[in-house]
Amino acid sequence: MVYFTLNRVTGELRHARGGHPFPIILRADGTTEELTADGSLLGVFETNYETQSTHLRPGDKLIVYTDGIDN
Repeated sequence: MVYFTLNRVTGELRHARGGHPFPIILRADGTTEELTADGSLLGVFETNYETQSTHLRPGDKLIVYTDGIDN
C-alpha cells in the first residue's frame, strides 16, 4: 500500500507506505529521490504508518510500482 495526498497549489506531497517498494520522484533536473516512509505490510501487523512530506516541482515525475489493480 502506498497512500499519497497532493496539494496542487503548494506542490506538497504527503505519503505513507505499507510494505510496498519505495516510490521514486524523478526530478526535472534528472536526479532521483526515494520516498522512504516506514511501514510494515498492510493488515499483517498492528502498526502505525509513518507519514512523510516532500514537494513536487514543475516537471517532476512520480514513479510507483504495482503488482496489479483489482476492479
